[in-house]
Amino acid sequence: MQIKYLNSLPAKQKKEILDPLVKESLTNHFQGFDIKEMNKNWTQNDLYVSFIIKKGPIERDMKGLIKVNETSLQIDFDVPEIVKNFVTEEKIKKAIFEKLESAFTK
Repeated sequence: MQIKYLNSLPAKQKKEILDPLVKESLTNHFQGFDIKEMNKNWTQNDLYVSFIIKKGPIERDMKGLIKVNETSLQIDFDVPEIVKNFVTEEKIKKAIFEKLESAFTK
């Protein structure tokens, strides 16, 4: 799944907003799922995120990348089937976009 979010804040400011937002968003937007072993790693303006998502006895790795530049954020990650069984990609995109709007328009 790919999402592009346009925003004119400086890249440094975007990174400061994103860092806590990622953890908080994963915890709140995957209600009903357990999130384990979450890792975040910045390499210049790229935020690599990985974690294990669990529903009952089923676990899947999730990995994603958020690229930050002066004009936008580009989010790229695969949504495992376990998640798609409970929520559509469109609902996920909408929730992410709303969260970004809220965080970046304060």
